[in-house]
Amino acid sequence: MGKFMGIALESLDRLSIRALAEKHSAELRDVAQSGGNVYQASLDQQDRITEFSSTLAEEDVIKYLNIYSEELEACSSKQMMRQPLFLLRRNLQMRLQQRSAGSLGLRYLS
Repeated sequence: MGKFMGIALESLDRLSIRALAEKHSAELRDVAQSGGNVYQASLDQQDRITEFSSTLAEEDVIKYLNIYSEELEACSSKQMMRQPLFLLRRNLQMRLQQRSAGSLGLRYLS
């Protein structure tokens, strides 16, 4: 099968497709963090996926898209789990700074 976006897809195995989904997720995060157009970037990714899919047999397209969508969901879930922890950590750091400045913001945690 060769490479697709730098990922070796020798077969339609979950590990290779996971690497591709993780790469796509990271690309979209980078676009968002740099203030780029995430919608346009996702459309560009979809065009590349469609182009790649056109090289596969019909049953392989279904297998590929099913695994790819599952792996994208896993990437999203993993990212969502990190976000609340980041926000909690940031909130606690802010409260600690307030406390060290003489604030009573942490009176229930003391």
